[in-house]
Amino acid sequence: MKTLRAALLYVLPITVMMVGLSLISLTASAQTATPPTDPSVQQPTQQPDSTASASEVAKIFTGKIVKAGDKLVLTDAEGKKTYQLDDQQKAKSFLNKNVKVTGWSQKFVAQADKYCALYETPYVMIVSRAFPKKEKDFCVVHEIPIVCPSMAVALARVMREGIVAIGRLRLTGAGRDHKAHELLHYLVSDKFETRFKGIADSVDTLREQQKKERNWHENSWETQSSLHDRIDKNHREIDAQLETILRTKQPVAIAARA
Repeated sequence: MKTLRAALLYVLPITVMMVGLSLISLTASAQTATPPTDPSVQQPTQQPDSTASASEVAKIFTGKIVKAGDKLVLTDAEGKKTYQLDDQQKAKSFLNKNVKVTGWSQKFVAQADKYCALYETPYVMIVSRAFPKKEKDFCVVHEIPIVCPSMAVALARVMREGIVAIGRLRLTGAGRDHKAHELLHYLVSDKFETRFKGIADSVDTLREQQKKERNWHENSWETQSSLHDRIDKNHREIDAQLETILRTKQPVAIAARA
C-alpha cells in the first residue's frame, strides 16, 4: 500500500489498495504490481506498512480448471465441488492445471475503509481482477471504486488531476472541502461509472481487435513466406535444369508426345 500525496498547500492523499491476481498458478509466486511513480507526486518519507495481502482478506480457492460442457470451471482436490469462473478467456490458459483462484470478498471494502481512516482521506480505490458478481473492469461498492489493473492508472490520473485542480483554486478551507466532496461524489456516481465503464469496454474491444489483427498479419506473413519459399525453390530447380541442359554436349532426345 502506498499513499500518493500531491505537492499542494492543501494535501489530499489518494490511497491505492492492491488485492492481487484472480488466477495464480501454484508453481508461480503471486506478485503485486506497483504503479509507475509520477514526478509531480511525492512519496511520504515514513508511513506504516499498509500493504493489503490478498491472503489476509481474499477468498482463495485451490483446485484444477477443467471443462464442464461448454464452460471452464474450478474443481477442488476431491472433485466434489465446482466453482464458476467469470473470466473464461483467461481460464483457457490454465486448462487442466492446478491453480489458486482469488475470488471477490467484501473484506476488500472493509480493508479499504480502514485505509480511509488511517490516512484521513476519502480518496481510496481498490485495484483487483476479482470483482463482485456480474461486475467487471470498474464498479463502486459502498462509495469505494474498484478498478481492474489495466484501468487503474487512468482512474488514479482522474483523481489526481481533480485534487490538483482543487489546490490551484486557492479557496478557503470550507471551499476546498466543498469541492473535494463534489469531486468524490462524482467519482462514485452512476454517471461516472457509466462513462468510465464505457472507456474500459472500448479499451478491451480495441485490444481484442488489435490482437486479432496481429494474429491475422502473423498468419498472412507466414503464408506469404511459405509462398516465397516455394517460388524460390521452383526457380532454383528450373535454373539447375537449364544449367544442366546448357552444359550437356550431346543433344538431348525429346520424347515425342503420343
